[in-house]
Formats: sequence, structure tokens, C-alpha cells
Amino acid sequence: MEKFVQITKGKVNVPVEAVWLAADEESAARAEVDVRVEGEDGRVWTIPTFHDGGRLLGFRFAAPVPGTYRWTTSCATDAGLDRKTGSFEIEPYTGDNPLYRHGRLRVAANKRTFEHADGTPFFWLADTWWMGTTARLDFPRGFRTLVSDRLAKGFNVIQIVAGLQPNFSGVTDAFHRQQGNEGGTPWLKKDGEYAFDRLNPAYYRHADDKIIALIEMGLMPCISGMWGFYLPVLGVENAKRHWRNLVARYAAFPVVFMLCGELHMMDYALGGEAVSLPERERVQQEGWTEVARYVRSLET
Repeated sequence: MEKFVQITKGKVNVPVEAVWLAADEESAARAEVDVRVEGEDGRVWTIPTFHDGGRLLGFRFAAPVPGTYRWTTSCATDAGLDRKTGSFEIEPYTGDNPLYRHGRLRVAANKRTFEHADGTPFFWLADTWWMGTTARLDFPRGFRTLVSDRLAKGFNVIQIVAGLQPNFSGVTDAFHRQQGNEGGTPWLKKDGEYAFDRLNPAYYRHADDKIIALIEMGLMPCISGMWGFYLPVLGVENAKRHWRNLVARYAAFPVVFMLCGELHMMDYALGGEAVSLPERERVQQEGWTEVARYVRSLET
């Protein structure tokens, strides 16, 4: 790791960020680096990093209370990415964005409703933009038009996929251009074969623009990683990599995560194979259960 840039000052509930230049692109894309953040009260968070293209590697953190927060990186496979340190100075939030002012969402004590971290009730009224991170919704013009309309109608949640989309077959169309945005498709394909190679940071930089803009306008994103039928093609380990990236990029923001859409759904290309449906459902359920446990372990 040669150098890093960080935002050293921030506000409660608003993400701050540090970004590095790793030694090379392969290190940035493949290494799993965690960041330990410790507050003045002794509370500790372990946060995954995300690859942001080229040699760029970074992490995002949102502090729940004012104070000084110190961080240290940890990487078992690359000494150049290990034991780097920094700090953030966090002040109270004084703006009027309800998502930052009241904090992230949780289930209320009655187990029937939602509320913000400060106890403010939250009524979930969601609009679905599954393919909103793709080029199908142009940014910023079409995006602004749609946001303005939904705000005027009282919506406060936008359900959106940040990855492989539901309207395609995982068996044949995982790398279809309509899966992508200006940065390309969510995953890059291995040369000469229909197989997943690595996540595409350029896609997620464009997805960032829309997801962060939703939050700045007071709309809470409900982020789905993909549709359930992609798992047999993508594989459990790649699904974990997919979700590690989403947690690293978005968990610091006031968002809600949806593991996948329609967990048991069979791939469109396999619709005629009804005899194998129970076995495919079992495989997908077991695989997504493993992925869910992994995601839970990342959210500290």
C-alpha cells in the first residue's frame, strides 16, 4: 500500500471514507482486507473494504455518536495492505435529512413495526425499481424525474437491485449488456468462457451515484443483491464475494438489505425441467442460507 486519502472529519450517521492505492490492481481486486474501527467508548466495528477500480481500495464508516474513531487495517494475505492506521473526528449531525437525523432502521420493540435508531416510527411505503442501477434508468435526468414523482406521492423506500437483475436467465444472460450501466455489467466474464471472473467496480461506481442520491433526497434504498436463481450458476463463494462488496459499499449508509429476490425461483431457461424443481429448490435454499450467515457475520 503506497498511499491513502481519507476524510478525517464527519457527522454522526453520515458515512466517512478512506481510499488507498494498493501495490497493483490484482491486490486491490483479490485481497480481502478488513478494517477495525474503535470508538472512544470501546465499541468496535469490523468493516470489509471494497475495490473501486485499478489500484483503488477503500472503506466507509458511519459513527453513531460524536467522538474520535481510530482504525487499523488487517489482511492475512498481503503485508502491504496490513496494519495501516487512521482516525476520524465525528461531530453531531445538524442537517434536516431524516435518514441521517434519526439513524438507521430497526424492528421496533413490539416486533410489528419499524423505527429509526432514535425511536422515531417509520412507515414503510416502497416503490420498486429493480433495474434502477442499470442504464435503463438514465442518470441524472430520468432519475430526478422519477425521484420527484415518488417523493410527491409520499414514498419513502426504493427497492432496487445492485447486481444481477431478475429479468434475465443466469444460465444464458448473466453478462447481457442490458444487465449493465455506463460502467458495464456487475460481473466481468472470464475470457473465452461463460463463467464469472470478478466484480466490476466501474458498474458499482455508477450504482453509487444513484443509491447515494436517493439517500440525499430522503429515500431509503432497500438493496437486493440479485435474484435467487443465479446462485447455482454464480456459486456460493462468488455470491459471498458479491455480498461482501455490497456490505462494504453500502452498509455505512442508512439502507436496508434484501438477500435475494424469490429464493426458490427456477431460472427462466430451465422452466421445462419441472422434474428437477424440488432438488433445485433445495440446493438454492441451502446455498442462500450459507450466504445469509456470511452476510450476517459481516454486519458488526
